[in-house]
Amino acid sequence: MKSLLISLSCVGLLTTLSAAQTPAGKDDMAKFQGKWRLVGGSVNGKKLGDAEAVAMDMMLSIKGDQIATYFRGVQKALLSFKIDPSKDPKEIDTVDLDGISKGVKSRGIYAIDGDTLKMTLRDKYNGRPGKFEVPEGVEDLYVIMCREKPPPQIGTTFSTRMLGYAVSPVLRAAVLEPVQK
Repeated sequence: MKSLLISLSCVGLLTTLSAAQTPAGKDDMAKFQGKWRLVGGSVNGKKLGDAEAVAMDMMLSIKGDQIATYFRGVQKALLSFKIDPSKDPKEIDTVDLDGISKGVKSRGIYAIDGDTLKMTLRDKYNGRPGKFEVPEGVEDLYVIMCREKPPPQIGTTFSTRMLGYAVSPVLRAAVLEPVQK
């Protein structure tokens, strides 16, 4: 009987550990990658308005299995994370890697829909949030992030180059010729 329980426990553990290696896990890990900017959510059940989200100037930079958290351009935390997309809602677990919170574990849930990432995280290791809305007084963090788009490459498109050639003689006549006279 004991050996059966140990075997079942090992199978359950291996299934959990391999969830991030499934095609869905790899697909979701790929979706996480990049930079994300805070656009909404709630802290301890208090909803963040648009102005508050902009004022916080929070950004996540996700590379591999690490999340760097920035406030006003300054890195404040570095976390490692693991996901389990086989659960409903999908689960995320984080561990602080530096600072005063080093070693602190959080459990949470997440959803990625296109360029929108929603996460609810619980710092206290007393369970996992079950939904994205956080009631007032509950010490969970709910964030809504939008993927940062890379800035457009100026001067690399055909139309931009053609516009540059078309404007160049006009600028030359207006700027350089009066200087030479």
